[in-house]
Amino acid sequence: WSILPPMIKARYHHASIYHNSHLYSFGGMFPDISLTASVEALNMKTLEWSQLSPLPLALTNCLAVCASNKLFVFSGIDSSCTPSRGVHHYDSPLNTWRS
Repeated sequence: WSILPPMIKARYHHASIYHNSHLYSFGGMFPDISLTASVEALNMKTLEWSQLSPLPLALTNCLAVCASNKLFVFSGIDSSCTPSRGVHHYDSPLNTWRS
């Protein structure tokens, strides 16, 4: 184990996944207990964090998966405390989302 640089903004109950030399962090909750749609990525070659295009909606306890070289975020709880049924595809080269 080794300690990596801290995120731009601390969070918990987020989804994380490693893909193409980047560690992605999707959504979650900030220490003030507010939900976030924020997305950050740590470039594992430069060890620098970047703020990316936010999720289409704020989610906590969501899941992330890489399938067919594509990133997906799904499930979780939205800001109205409702379970999310949405599936969101992140296009990393374009830094855009599609639901």
